[in-house]
Amino acid sequence: MTCFLRAASNFEKLPQYRSNDNIASMLIPKIFKPLLKIEFIRKLLTRKIDPKRIHEYVIARTKYIDEVFAKAIAKAFDQILIFGDGFDTREFDLIKVELEL
Repeated sequence: MTCFLRAASNFEKLPQYRSNDNIASMLIPKIFKPLLKIEFIRKLLTRKIDPKRIHEYVIARTKYIDEVFAKAIAKAFDQILIFGDGFDTREFDLIKVELEL
């Protein structure tokens, strides 16, 4: 569910809901990706599996961790540990962005 919600947020227009998690949309079943690009269907799907407003929590948590991670990279930390991260891949995108700068 978290992967699906982050994939959905990747297609949002509002910056407070957009997550830039390109990898999450690769991990969900292929049938959902074109559907998530359509705003009406995306909102319908996220509300159907998100009855208690988990979507906003997932996006806020994602954006917060991304911000903390980017600050740690800027300060040249050698190691960053995010408890409960699981199969999260956003850090690879953040590292790549920092290395390109």
